[in-house]
Amino acid sequence: MELTEKKAAELIIDHLLQDYPNGVYITQIVESVSPTHNSHNVGSKVRLKLLDYQLITTAGDPGDRSFIRLTVKGFEILSKMTFEEYQESLRIEADEKKERDRLTGEKLAIDVLNARRVYKSYWWTFGIALSGLIISIILLILRISGK
Repeated sequence: MELTEKKAAELIIDHLLQDYPNGVYITQIVESVSPTHNSHNVGSKVRLKLLDYQLITTAGDPGDRSFIRLTVKGFEILSKMTFEEYQESLRIEADEKKERDRLTGEKLAIDVLNARRVYKSYWWTFGIALSGLIISIILLILRISGK
C-alpha cells in the first residue's frame, strides 16, 4: 500500500491524539503501514509540516527527530478539526489578510489624493473666508457709524 501525505498525516495525528501528552515515534507509525523508503520521506514531510505550524515538538535526543509529541496548541486544534481543515482555515485567513491589505492600500491611495486636493484648495478657501470676514467687519463698522 502506497502511503500518501494525507493518510500519513491522519495516522500520525490519530496516534498523537491517543497518546497525548506522551509522544510517539513517527518511524514506527509509518513503517507499520508501509515499510518503504518513500514512506519515510512522506513521514518526514508530514513531520515538517506539523513542526512548521507548531502543532508538534521534537523531544529527546536532538539527533533523533522521529520522536514527536503534540504541543498544547496542537492538541487544542487537532482535537477540534482535521489537519486538512486547519490548513484550509489558514489559507482562508491568508486570503482574507491579502484582501484586507489590498483594500487598505487602495484606501490609502485615495486618502493621499484627497489630502493633495484639500491642500491645493486650502489657500483659496482660506482667502475667500478671510475676504468675507474683512467685508463683514467693514459693513459692521459702516452700519454702526450710521453711514
